Amino acid sequence: MSDMFSGTPGNHVFYVVFTPTDTANYDAVRDILVTVEVAALPPTSFCNALRNRA
Repeated sequence: MSDMFSGTPGNHVFYVVFTPTDTANYDAVRDILVTVEVAALPPTSFCNALRNRA
């Protein structure tokens, strides 16, 4: 799960739980497989400035 915080580009798979508001009449659904695609951000002018310092 460390990728979740680093924002590593690519597809990341998570298992989630849906809990309905009306738990008296409906059950929670567990182990729903969710894929989240993290896209790479384009370089910023700050990143370019750091690259040019070297």
